[in-house]
Amino acid sequence: MSEIVVDYTPAERVDGDDMFWEQFEGRLSAVLGRMAAGSFLILSSRADDEIVYYVQFAQGGRGGFRAEAESNNFLAGRWALSPAQEEQLAGLGWQCPMPGDSDLNFMRQWPTPAPYAEIARLAVRSLREVYGIERPSELVYRRFARRGPDFAEPELGIQPERPTTPNGRGKASAPKLAELVPLVERAVKGFLGVDEIVRDKDGDIPIRQGSALLYVRTMDGAPPVVRVFSLVLRGVESSRPLLEALNQINAKIIFGRVLWASGQVIVSAEVPAAGISTEQIAFMCLQIGALADHLDDELGDRFGGEKMFDGPKNLVN
Repeated sequence: MSEIVVDYTPAERVDGDDMFWEQFEGRLSAVLGRMAAGSFLILSSRADDEIVYYVQFAQGGRGGFRAEAESNNFLAGRWALSPAQEEQLAGLGWQCPMPGDSDLNFMRQWPTPAPYAEIARLAVRSLREVYGIERPSELVYRRFARRGPDFAEPELGIQPERPTTPNGRGKASAPKLAELVPLVERAVKGFLGVDEIVRDKDGDIPIRQGSALLYVRTMDGAPPVVRVFSLVLRGVESSRPLLEALNQINAKIIFGRVLWASGQVIVSAEVPAAGISTEQIAFMCLQIGALADHLDDELGDRFGGEKMFDGPKNLVN
């Protein structure tokens, strides 16, 4: 793997209290190295109070370390990447998203322990040279864990996407489920581009994607979470070869998990509901949907069972 070299010159210095990009890169490298298995970090820029571009990281432990740079699957209009920008990302070493693949962003994956300094350098070059971010202070971060508490507050020298405490003082009170349901609904409406959504008899929001049917569910807990899941196959008997196949899939993917329960193969993922955004809902739905759409064919051919959709959709968003 060739080393990526970045020249930092005095011209890169920014005014005021903004950091050098070089300092930010060093801090990012240290933060990535401290991420626990199952944790995620997103660096994003904003315009008109909306997230525009992002680079995100997932620590999969034995499954490896993954990084993604946003692609045109999530961008449109004046923010869409030009062919030249897409070529830049590929030239920096990102793997391009391919039609029909479950990877919807530019991505890279490394075995553990990952070369965190190299990953930080790749992220910084992508943010600066491709996405046009002028200084680290234009970025915000968001961190969360697949389950359990968030990992330690990253010392990146930039602001969190949303304050974690009121007015920066004291401990924020835990949000109630009833307060989060409208927030989740707004995020789903933003993703789907609709004014109204349909719920099923269990209160879940069903969404059709290819041959897969996704469900968005807001769940109470400490903290409350949003679960996006899909019933990949129905009427599948448990067997050692099936469970081994599911374990092999879980070893390869970082975001989400695949399991068998009560004759069904299910793919699922969760994130904290507090502060859920349209971008997070879009990411979860597209990732889980693409995975389910792929697995129903692959696993169905080997182990039988029935797909969720073989006919017209009904009462589906």
